[in-house]
Amino acid sequence: MLSTPFQIDLNLSLAVDMSLAVFLWLVQCILYPSLRYLRSDVFTNWHTTYQRRVSMIMGPILLLQMVLVSFEALYHPSGPTLIRLSLLSICWLVTALVSVPLHRKIERGEAREQSIERLIQTNWIRTVAWTSLFVTHLL
Repeated sequence: MLSTPFQIDLNLSLAVDMSLAVFLWLVQCILYPSLRYLRSDVFTNWHTTYQRRVSMIMGPILLLQMVLVSFEALYHPSGPTLIRLSLLSICWLVTALVSVPLHRKIERGEAREQSIERLIQTNWIRTVAWTSLFVTHLL
């Protein structure tokens, strides 16, 4: 094990992981399904505003989680830590390769209904992965 420049705060890590798990469940069960019911004339403005505001709130939490999990993997490598790093990698990959492109497609109005349904379906991967990341604290 490498010497760490600071002690990883497990309570902070737990709080960050829990906040992301709760957020993903809200997105999965409430926010994304509500996209089905927005009128076309307000959709683009609402979606742009939603993305900007969510990014301002969740962006720092996402980055903090990445730092915490990365430092944990670097300075305290173990089986559970590598599982956490793998789960986080899945979350970021699905976000970058699936969710972000679908949001862009939805924003442009390209096959909006189908893209919303695909977003809801594929978001289960992120929801389960971020929930599993939180659950690793309980093991």
